[in-house]
Amino acid sequence: QDDRYLHVTFRSSVLNFIDDVEFLHQINSDGDSDEVQVRSESRLGSSDFGANLKRIESLRNLLGNRAIQSATTPAA
Repeated sequence: QDDRYLHVTFRSSVLNFIDDVEFLHQINSDGDSDEVQVRSESRLGSSDFGANLKRIESLRNLLGNRAIQSATTPAA
C-alpha cells in the first residue's frame, strides 16, 4: 500500500467468505485527468452471485464523476 494503491477486504455476512478489493489511483500524462482502477475478486469459490460487481457499482455511484475501470474476475 502506498499513496496511490489501496488493498481492502470485505467479508460476506452469511459464510464469512473474504473478497479482496484493490484500488489504484493514476494521474494521466496530461496531468489534468486522473482515474481510479478497481479490482474485486472472491478468494474462494467459482461464483460470488454478483457480489463483487454490486460492490464496485456501489462504489462507482458513490464516487460520481470519477472514472472507474472495474475488472471483476472469478476465483481460480
